[in-house]
Amino acid sequence: MFKNIIIVALAVLLCAGAISSRPGEESFKAWYRDHAKVAAVARAAGGEHKNLLQKIFNRDEKPESYLDKCVYKDRVLWADIEVNGKVVASGAFSRWVSYDDVNAAVKAKTAKS
Repeated sequence: MFKNIIIVALAVLLCAGAISSRPGEESFKAWYRDHAKVAAVARAAGGEHKNLLQKIFNRDEKPESYLDKCVYKDRVLWADIEVNGKVVASGAFSRWVSYDDVNAAVKAKTAKS
């Protein structure tokens, strides 16, 4: 009985922490701008090699034009960012995670195996 009370109390504290530290829309915009700067520096340093046609037709859009397409969805315990109806990032406990970054990490890990 006492063990169940402790579990419920810890679950309530965890939910209260998630609700109070859920990141806002402005924090996503700041995070995305920083993320875009790092990606631009990596590309400038030769992180991605593209031929001329790929550079012409696959231009990276400016962060502000991308942020205009983003829709902030406030959930109870976390926040989602949607672009064209697809969730591209989630935030919880004052942190943002991009699904593209997660997918790239998984692909890199499976490629090593």
